[in-house]
Order: sequence, then structure tokens, then C-alpha cells
Amino acid sequence: MNTDRRPTLAFLIPFASRRTKSRWDIACAHLRQTLKSVQNSTSESYCMVVAGHEAPDFKIADARVCFLSVDHDMPQHEDAVVSGRLDKLAKIAAAWNYAKSRWNPHYLMKLDADDLISSRLVQWLENFGREPGYLIEHGWVWRSGSAPCPPIHRVFGPSMCIMFDYWK
Repeated sequence: MNTDRRPTLAFLIPFASRRTKSRWDIACAHLRQTLKSVQNSTSESYCMVVAGHEAPDFKIADARVCFLSVDHDMPQHEDAVVSGRLDKLAKIAAAWNYAKSRWNPHYLMKLDADDLISSRLVQWLENFGREPGYLIEHGWVWRSGSAPCPPIHRVFGPSMCIMFDYWK
């Protein structure tokens, strides 16, 4: 069990700009569900950094959650997908630096603003986390009529928890 005051896990959540979303209300609703998913954890040893150009349309009233305003220019690339990925990477990097300086957590995990996690993830990591990192291979795709999906890291890219101090 984590006996120091450092959070076990920091969730880094890049939040797309309002300028890139045709339905800002839906993007904000998804983010709210993501935050609630983490807040439903059986352990409170976590923190979250939501990094975005604009704050969501709801108030975040939890000391373990921070909205980090970023002001970098939107990446320009002929391929809109590449521009979106570059923007996401810049937000993850900003969230990483902020989490390190404010909380110095043991592990970090990137979540998209529409992801959900198991309520037992933080508790498991707090009790058993000893490795430099963990790849999460099983999960669900959340859609109406959701069904189990193949290993999620093969469908959506890596879902992993990485020890913060591993890259000193």
C-alpha cells in the first residue's frame, strides 16, 4: 500500500480544442464521464491533469483534478489526423510536466477524454505495482450494445501505466 503522500497514479488527459469539435457539448459530456470513471476508484491515491486550449463547460470541483490551460498554436499539417496527434502529444507533454512538478506521482497513464477505467485499477496499482510499467490488454468498447473487444492496445493504441521515475 502507498504510505507516502505521493499519488499512486496520475492520469494525463489531453482535451481537444473547441475549434476542432463540431459538438462541444458531447466532447464535454464524454470528459465528464471520464472524470467520474476515475473518481469512482476504490482508492483515492490518484490525480488527474486535463490539458486543453479551452476549459470544459462544467466546473471541476475536486482537488485531485486540475485543468491545465495550454496556449500552443494548433499544429498545422496537410493531414488533419497528424495535426490532431501532434496537438494531443503536446498536451500530454504539458500534463506530464505539470503532474511531475505538482504531485510527483509513482505512475502515469494517458487517458483520452472519452475513456473509462476500472474502479479497481488505482487500488491494484497501489497494492501490487512494483514493475516499471504495465500494458493493459483487456477492456471494453463503450457503445450502445457494447461487446468485449480484442486487446485494447491493438485497437486503440497503447493503454499502459508507466512508472514516473523510470525515465530519470
